[in-house]
Amino acid sequence: MVENLRGDVVIASGTDTPLNPASNVKIATTYAVLKRYGPNYRFSTNVWTDGSYDQATATIRGNLYITGIDPVFSYEDAINLANELNRIGIRSVQGDLFLDGSLVFNYGNINARSGQTLLNTMDAAKRPAAASRAWGNFRINSGKYQQLNEMPSVSFTGSAYVQPRPADANLLFSHQSAPLKDVVKVMMSYSNNFLSEKLGDMAGGPFGIARTVQEDTGSSPQEFYIQTASGLGINRVTATAMMRLLRTLRAKLSEWDMSLEDVMPVAGMDSGTLEGRFATDFSRGSVVGKTGTLGRTDGGVSALAGEIGTRNGRLLFV
Repeated sequence: MVENLRGDVVIASGTDTPLNPASNVKIATTYAVLKRYGPNYRFSTNVWTDGSYDQATATIRGNLYITGIDPVFSYEDAINLANELNRIGIRSVQGDLFLDGSLVFNYGNINARSGQTLLNTMDAAKRPAAASRAWGNFRINSGKYQQLNEMPSVSFTGSAYVQPRPADANLLFSHQSAPLKDVVKVMMSYSNNFLSEKLGDMAGGPFGIARTVQEDTGSSPQEFYIQTASGLGINRVTATAMMRLLRTLRAKLSEWDMSLEDVMPVAGMDSGTLEGRFATDFSRGSVVGKTGTLGRTDGGVSALAGEIGTRNGRLLFV
């Protein structure tokens, strides 16, 4: 189905047949989470302690606790915590590192193994090479090269454990994530299923997402039905409903002076699923879209929805 921006149909076939949209479901997840939280929402990761501070030795005598739900918390964020601890005068912890079970690290739910990796990432003497590379890239790309230490480090005498923080722990500081619009762009560009499910949970899960889309686009449950926020599994959406969703997302973004390319990958320009598509000198940058691929479900699915620039103006397609 192809329409111009005025809503005139250019070409259409089977538009009212419910089909599996695969990862095109992430367009709905994007709309629902942005509508609820706004594009500039940031996740907070909080660092706490139950110990005392020895200024002479730059040491916390006690344990450190990290809590938060940032779905893209990764190597560079862990090192950023060490950088902030160094900034306030802390270089060692005579105790353990406790991580709340809701924490995410490197696109996975925290567990004992990844918790120990997080601890090692904060300690320059134990830091994985991949973490050091991530920090170097972050320093360069963040525009804060001079403000960030080359090698922040906090050592621990103990180990890492997954356990809630005690109620009487004291907050040291909060670390802020990138804006939600940037998190969504990463999710859409790489079609990251884990990240999509995490964002979907924030928007009420598949049921909450579907209800938001149905109410805001005028689509019925027969036209728009999803079981997952990522597009995995059995979902059913008509081309007509997906077109309505694209238009509704586009209109919502315009309220924030944003456009589809702010939250969806640009073919041939952005890294991810569209990096190598429409990548010739002639077509590069002309398509903004979301891919969808399933190998076996429903016999295999291949989808693409978005916006394309043509000599005769811009078109929406599903």
